[in-house]
Amino acid sequence: MFQRSGKSSLLSALSSACNLSFTFSRAKHSLVERLRLQQLIKESDQECDKVFNKGHVILYHRGKPFLQKKSGLQSNKPVLSSTLKVQEFLPNIQKEAVFLKLNENNEPLYAAMLPKDIDVAAIEDKLDGKFYDMRAALFLVRSEWSGLMSGGSSLLRWIKSAQFCWSCKAPLKRNASGCQLKCSSCSNVFHPPTSPVGISLIANKEHSKALLIRQPVYPPGMYSCVAGFVDPGESLAECVTRECAEEAGVEVDPQSLHLVDSNHWPNPAGSLMMGCIVTSETENPSPCSHEIEEVRWFSPQELCQAVQVSQENPGLRFAKNHDPGILFVPPKGAIANVIIRDWLLRYHNLTC
Repeated sequence: MFQRSGKSSLLSALSSACNLSFTFSRAKHSLVERLRLQQLIKESDQECDKVFNKGHVILYHRGKPFLQKKSGLQSNKPVLSSTLKVQEFLPNIQKEAVFLKLNENNEPLYAAMLPKDIDVAAIEDKLDGKFYDMRAALFLVRSEWSGLMSGGSSLLRWIKSAQFCWSCKAPLKRNASGCQLKCSSCSNVFHPPTSPVGISLIANKEHSKALLIRQPVYPPGMYSCVAGFVDPGESLAECVTRECAEEAGVEVDPQSLHLVDSNHWPNPAGSLMMGCIVTSETENPSPCSHEIEEVRWFSPQELCQAVQVSQENPGLRFAKNHDPGILFVPPKGAIANVIIRDWLLRYHNLTC
């Protein structure tokens, strides 16, 4: 749990210094205005209470997000229900929901977890949506909603699990937005933690082939990138160098590291996935015996084919009886897919 203190004393100064005289009667704020107001809502109970009834909510049940009903390869997104409508079956929503952000129309977006014993079928019917397993949802939601949906899940789990102060063990009390917890005794303020992860595609120096790994827990035929948590004190390059050596038995050049993209991932508790491409001169990799089942070099054509298989069959990520001879990679929604497609386009002009 990450700790900060002294935040509350900055609120009045922040408001006056930035001249935050916002009202929701205005049609649209500038980006700077909106983000400054967003930060104020996170930290000021008064500002959060002021806008709550104008908000919309992403709902979860037993960790499953509530999505629109779609099929095939269409991109789903969460069902957004007004806070007033959700109050019908979650009367205490204002004290249980957590604030996520202001959208471009200056409407506040929240996340809320429904009680375990609630009538799920009735809610799905009334609000015209469906609760999906989080892992499946992350591959179904292929848009800007993905990070918001996974971030809401992590924030709700943190609020539920963080009960006592790390310093004095007194109970913690959440603020109105749910974006920080304050100790009831020593006044320490805590903010939700995010664990950084380095995840890498390893290429040879000429970028004529790329190395992926296979873990025993993967479904048959799936390969992915080397990944691991950043240790305390490590840079991203140091993390990538260590994980590539540990998992794949290769020495990579940290100076070659190229950061492709990053995204939030809710498992196990909330991670920032930093996707990289890095090169190595190692020709004969060796898998970590207790963690990795196989490491393998792929040609660009083989990888492109594996991406196409994933694109056409996104459900393979959860398949148990898939033909292991038909290779595929994690589907869209996973940062590994983004890294692999970036490498194919950047170095081989292949759009798969």
